Amino acid sequence: MQITIFGAAGLVGKRLCDQALALGWRVIAFDRKIEQWLDKEEVTPNLVVIKGYMMDATGVAKAIEGSSAVIMALTGNQESGDKSRSIGCKNIVAAMQEQKVQRLLVLGEYGVLPNESGGYLFENTEFPAELKELSQQYAQVWELLEKSAVKYMMVCTEKIVDSPEGRAYITSLNRVPDTGIPCIQAGDLARFLLREVTSNEWIGQRVGIRNS
Repeated sequence: MQITIFGAAGLVGKRLCDQALALGWRVIAFDRKIEQWLDKEEVTPNLVVIKGYMMDATGVAKAIEGSSAVIMALTGNQESGDKSRSIGCKNIVAAMQEQKVQRLLVLGEYGVLPNESGGYLFENTEFPAELKELSQQYAQVWELLEKSAVKYMMVCTEKIVDSPEGRAYITSLNRVPDTGIPCIQAGDLARFLLREVTSNEWIGQRVGIRNS
């Protein structure tokens, strides 16, 4: 299997690459800061590294060629006015539909989960103000996914811890799990995403996740 990982140099992206390669998959690793973590010694026949930008529709489309699934795993701080997540996802979906690639998994943020009135959690008055702009970006991503013809899923997290896999996790449809701790280890999140590539358990859904 070949997969394309956007955000491959990020907190979760690096774990995704390592775990996918360990499964024997071929990985197309796409990121604008890819050289920060990839040494020549790490290059294998199953790993293709692309330095690129989510705003570049042509570069995004080229990175998807030949893949069976795509993971958009952008992490890190978002500068005010940054539209790379929404525009990047638009470019990904357009390329996937053109190339007839079906499976897309997106790493989102818990503010985009639904609230009790059918809107988004980030629209609640008690939602942290510093997270609202990022959540608004992911709301645009979600609305784009809903209109697309791809088999998508968005996993939504409260906090990602830079740790390898090793703990159990809990998932809940359309909400943050009621139990567990309010975070997820990056390695465990990567493990869940790669499992979903082949299990197809949550197609068309938003899923909350926590470590137990």
